[in-house]
Amino acid sequence: MNDILKTVGTAFICLCLSGCTGGGDDLKVAPAGGVVLYKGGPLAGANVTFMPDKGPLAMAVTDMKGEFKLASGGLKGCALGPAKVAVSVPNSDDSGPAVPAMGSSSPKTAAEFSEMSQKMAEATIASQKEASTKKKSLIPSKYKDTTTSGLSYTISSDASKNKFTIDLKD
Repeated sequence: MNDILKTVGTAFICLCLSGCTGGGDDLKVAPAGGVVLYKGGPLAGANVTFMPDKGPLAMAVTDMKGEFKLASGGLKGCALGPAKVAVSVPNSDDSGPAVPAMGSSSPKTAAEFSEMSQKMAEATIASQKEASTKKKSLIPSKYKDTTTSGLSYTISSDASKNKFTIDLKD
């Protein structure tokens, strides 16, 4: 009997909570996704974020074809209505510059110390030059924020209209 009461109570609580979305409106989502392109080709590994005017944000990561399917938490899809969009690519090299290996022994003479210092200085300069020539992001940084991306789409209750092509420009 206790198990039945627990099950009925849990079901009742879930039923009540499923109807509560803040303002009394039911959250309506629809399947949504698409493809992200950059310089005419698919952009793999990009984080895509849709920020609806009403409802929770929806996110996805693009696959090798640049394709994505949005999800809002545990719900597949995105809240209906207008949404601002951001696209970002995680930096593949978040590590700092490599520290050159100089050996484990300490210099024993002034000449050894001078030689080691010279090698370290040369390695540091080379590392700094390499870091300054590396691109920080694969795509322009304006796309990583919904307020600067200039990207917006409307999620329709008709899922066939929710296949978006996000073509990023320089």
